[in-house]
Amino acid sequence: MGWLPEPLSQSSSLWLPTYATLTALGVVSVLLSLLTLKRLSLDERKWAIGGIIGGALVVVMVGLFIWLIITAIQAMRF
Repeated sequence: MGWLPEPLSQSSSLWLPTYATLTALGVVSVLLSLLTLKRLSLDERKWAIGGIIGGALVVVMVGLFIWLIITAIQAMRF
């Protein structure tokens, strides 16, 4: 399809930096939220807990997306 930027392939040079960046952002969000949790007031703790949950969701969703893409690529190979 001409409108797709690049075909899905495991050798694509964009996959690894994208996954690594998103996973790193999720991990940093969790770590920073955990490190600052004790210093915050009750209202601010809600934001820190949201950062922990959001960061964990990013890491899980990136892992799930990688698993789905690899499964789809293997299914296309027959």
